[in-house]
Amino acid sequence: MKKSAIGVSGVVLVFSLVAFAGNQQVIKVAPRVSVVSGVSPSACDGVDGNLVANCGFETGDFTGWTQSGDLSFTSVEIGSPVAHTGSYGGRFGPVNDLGFITQVLATAAGGTYNLTFWLRNANSPNEFVVIWDGTVIFDQTTKPDFDYMLVEFDGLPASMDGTQLDFGFYNLPDYFYIDDIVVVPN
Repeated sequence: MKKSAIGVSGVVLVFSLVAFAGNQQVIKVAPRVSVVSGVSPSACDGVDGNLVANCGFETGDFTGWTQSGDLSFTSVEIGSPVAHTGSYGGRFGPVNDLGFITQVLATAAGGTYNLTFWLRNANSPNEFVVIWDGTVIFDQTTKPDFDYMLVEFDGLPASMDGTQLDFGFYNLPDYFYIDDIVVVPN
């Protein structure tokens, strides 16, 4: 199966949703940051207290993340349209089932945390899932094309020391792109 990326420009989407357990989710659109030649740090690398290792995939691979499920058409790539900031970003287009990346974060039991990341989609059918501490906090299918947008979840509770964060992807004809993943104490 041949896949190709489709870029969309000039699209502005701004909307708010209420997610599970009363956590507010805000999705915003912001201009893409240019990628310069050579390896540049991701914006997430400069966030004080970010608990996510390899938050912008600047190692050029999935170091710090565990992969599972359908890993077809899944990679870390350099440059546009994959990178939001820095040089690299994650590209996910599993075609048979959901593919996942997972990381266990150094959280404290009873603490609350804010999760932000930049997400881009090209084409449909697709599915994108976010799982925090074993609970699905976002699961959407058949998302339309959109350029990188900021996704935020505020006040996510940690039930124990060490919280698992999972992202699940399925995109039959094309790709989801993710970059600049940040988790900080609330």
